[in-house]
Amino acid sequence: PTKTAQPSTILPHTQWNPKLNPPSETYAPPLEVPARRPDQSYASWLWGAGRTYIQFYKTGIKRVRSTAKLAKTWRTAMKEASAKSPSTSPSGQEGSSILSPRESAITRAQWQVILRSRKDMLRLPVFGILLLVMGEWLPFLVIWLTPVVPESCRIPAQVEREQTKKETRRRERERRLALDAHRLLARDRKVGTGQAAQAIPSPQAVQLDDVKRLDLLSLLTLSTKLDTHSKFWDFLFITPPKGVLRWGLQRQLSYLHKDDALIQRDGGWQGLGKEEVQRACVERGFDVLGKSEGDMRKALAGWYARK
Repeated sequence: PTKTAQPSTILPHTQWNPKLNPPSETYAPPLEVPARRPDQSYASWLWGAGRTYIQFYKTGIKRVRSTAKLAKTWRTAMKEASAKSPSTSPSGQEGSSILSPRESAITRAQWQVILRSRKDMLRLPVFGILLLVMGEWLPFLVIWLTPVVPESCRIPAQVEREQTKKETRRRERERRLALDAHRLLARDRKVGTGQAAQAIPSPQAVQLDDVKRLDLLSLLTLSTKLDTHSKFWDFLFITPPKGVLRWGLQRQLSYLHKDDALIQRDGGWQGLGKEEVQRACVERGFDVLGKSEGDMRKALAGWYARK
């Protein structure tokens, strides 16, 4: 008998949307380390590779500065636009109740550039000193110094290493959660009340006001998914206090709610480029290592389907 071909699921993918995606100059520049020639000594190749990394870092620093100028321009425009309507957000726009008047006045791409530039400018002084002191030797150390490295100066191996650590940490936390679930539930139950356990909600369904009503297991599960509590607690094998979990979760959810509102207002997640799709998946607690762009888009589609 002839088998009927099953139609494949094709995710909608619109054209790259400039309202959603920051300019390419805000990302790290391409890094191409020359391969070692057969007749080249190791020391000579190492010196040449070091010079390539130095050029990469210099270009990255230039991008940090140019992005800062761009962010400053957009912040000024944002203030001017919000000054014209200080009390209300633009009506008729999806997500306007979540966004402030200033945030409603700019695109998602501009909002992201402003946030990222602020963090990178704080990292730049320390990184600049490291570059001056270490020179060509910096690539050997920088992989362990990611928190002080601006995003546009991070080498691919460094980014992959950090993501590997993040995903490994999440799996280990999930393993511990499975073992400690009953103990965590018992800590929240009052003796003799027969209180039923809460169903753990999905992150995209949780509103900020709901966080204060979540039990310890739900808080820890969501915090594990979104990586909102410090690894310090893992090293001590201590469950973070509810106050710490609530603070971190509210902070991340506030950011995600605004990002989701801007994405949906400015055309939908389908218009995100590959870099932004990957970043959005990381921020929403999805694994990205070893995943194709199609896999990441499916994960993102599931996130918005359940909102």
